Amino acid sequence: MVVNTGTGEVTFGNLDAGKNTAYQKFSKAYRYAFVKLEIDGKTYTIQPIDFVGEEPLKDGCYAYQISVNSSQGQFSNLSLKLIEE
Repeated sequence: MVVNTGTGEVTFGNLDAGKNTAYQKFSKAYRYAFVKLEIDGKTYTIQPIDFVGEEPLKDGCYAYQISVNSSQGQFSNLSLKLIEE
């Protein structure tokens, strides 16, 4: 899995369903991000157009919860929810 919050790609490696990764430090992040991952050999992507009008998140611990809906197309299969921890 690859995540880019606007400051470069960070690779999280393989992750089983329902599992979490360790926190990664980002110099800047927003409530949404670019995400690319592979499930059963198929690539899925969340592609933000830009971050215009968005404010960077304040320092803290955040998680992106990523869900998959396998009945939709490649770009609409993933949903992303920001969780402040």
